[in-house]
Amino acid sequence: MRFVIGTDIGGTFTDTIVMNDAGEVSIFKVPSTPQDNTKGVMDSIKLVSQSMGLGVNDFLSKVNTFFHGTTVGMNAVLTRKGARVGFITTRGFGDTLPMMRASRTTSQDILKMDMPSLRDETTLIPVYFIEEVSERTDCSGDEVIPLDMEDVGRAVKKLVDQGVEAVAVCLLWSIRNPIHENQIKTYVKKNYPGIFVSISSEVMPVIREYERSVVTLVNSYIAKIIERYLANLENSLRKNGMNSPLLVMQSTGGAIPVRSS
Repeated sequence: MRFVIGTDIGGTFTDTIVMNDAGEVSIFKVPSTPQDNTKGVMDSIKLVSQSMGLGVNDFLSKVNTFFHGTTVGMNAVLTRKGARVGFITTRGFGDTLPMMRASRTTSQDILKMDMPSLRDETTLIPVYFIEEVSERTDCSGDEVIPLDMEDVGRAVKKLVDQGVEAVAVCLLWSIRNPIHENQIKTYVKKNYPGIFVSISSEVMPVIREYERSVVTLVNSYIAKIIERYLANLENSLRKNGMNSPLLVMQSTGGAIPVRSS
């Protein structure tokens, strides 16, 4: 007998659904463990194993695919417990985040991410963590102004000296030509290997600077928390006998391998 399993961590309960290769579905529920969400998942696995008369290792060795959904990242945003993030953008566009976008739909209200005041301590990023660099690519992807690497070095050093733990980069029209964002990413990884960096052309390559800026910022804000949590979960599952892929559910739909998330 082989199994497909899905777990979802909620604020109160961790829910687990198991389907065997005969198509039979079983549902289990255990209390969530916010202090260590991995424990809640493993508690649910123990409950599943017991109900089937199997040991944890025996059960996990029979799992074909493991799907996992979690609100760990969202909770970090809501409780403002993410990383200190520096933001780098094209010169002249440093006010994109503070200005936000005029509200037209509910989805854009959500994208505001509660950043109404430049001095509000609940904002995801204070204005003094926003840096501009000289560069410009047009809407066709053609380079108009080369990226000034001295400018990049100054901006990154200033952010690091202020104690940022991660950097988010969103340049104008990088969705047409990501070369400048890639150069900044390479510079940060080479010179500051302990700093996490995400670029908008990889995170959300779509039109509209504000939306790309917010999503890229949030990605850097929660990346280390998610990375640490998923690594702990995968290690726990592997140590207890699971050899199948661990897939992470995405808010946009579908699932991706944990190593790609």
